[in-house]
Amino acid sequence: MNMLSQRDLDIIHKFADAGQWESFLLAFGNHSNGEGLDRWGAFEIFFDKIPDDKKHEMTMLVYTSCEGIGQYMNKYLQAIKKLRPADLLEPIREHIDEKGFLTIYRGGVEVANPTLQKSWTVSKDIAEWFAKRYGFMGDSIVYRGIIKESNVIAYTNDRQEQEIIQYRNVKNVEIVERFYKADWKTPE
Repeated sequence: MNMLSQRDLDIIHKFADAGQWESFLLAFGNHSNGEGLDRWGAFEIFFDKIPDDKKHEMTMLVYTSCEGIGQYMNKYLQAIKKLRPADLLEPIREHIDEKGFLTIYRGGVEVANPTLQKSWTVSKDIAEWFAKRYGFMGDSIVYRGIIKESNVIAYTNDRQEQEIIQYRNVKNVEIVERFYKADWKTPE
């Protein structure tokens, strides 16, 4: 850790050493300005020092606040799956069927293997919004799949997206709607 700036060291001593993990991570910006750690870098360095009872919450804070890092999160998401809070799915209990499955959706551009995508939603409307949002890139679609509630790593509504985080556990994926670039309009 000899490449840390004085600011980084001050943040570590003020928050991490005191076990104030949320304040610690939020003290770092989402993107590095070239003069020290960003939130993602701080998280990677200190993940093992975060107590187990805070790891799930802090991982989700980083996941939802640092755009574009999803591809690097696999090992952390797998690590927190066993640490998820018992009441994690209470806000969406009505979406879970009698066999313990949730129907989930994902909107965006068509991909070769949608089951590899981590972020899904329990709301078809939100998936449609994302499909339209990415319509400028070409034709876009809404996927629907199912997931066993025990395979949900996290649920968050921090961004008003009713977001399900999973890792390679969506089954029965199908395309339920297509939006064609020629018809695309900016979503409101």
